[in-house]
Amino acid sequence: MSVKTFSALVSNGQLHFQESLVDLEGQQVVVTLVPASDQAPPGEPSEPCAPEWMMIEHDVVFQMPFHWESMQADPIDAGTIRPTVILPEDLPDE
Repeated sequence: MSVKTFSALVSNGQLHFQESLVDLEGQQVVVTLVPASDQAPPGEPSEPCAPEWMMIEHDVVFQMPFHWESMQADPIDAGTIRPTVILPEDLPDE
């Protein structure tokens, strides 16, 4: 038994496709049409991720040590520091 799945376009009530149906010549067939937006194209996986057994994130995740040192900082007098304020410009009326 030969099964074919391919993309096609329905235009003016006619089915347009590029695949050859020579191997089904003379046979009675059943045709089911599904809009392409509801189904992934044939040959493409429905899920772009790898299968669960190939996920290695759980195998390689480990806690990294965090190295830190306390520092003694001497405050300096920088005088009066004014905050920088950027006001938005009015948008042009268009």
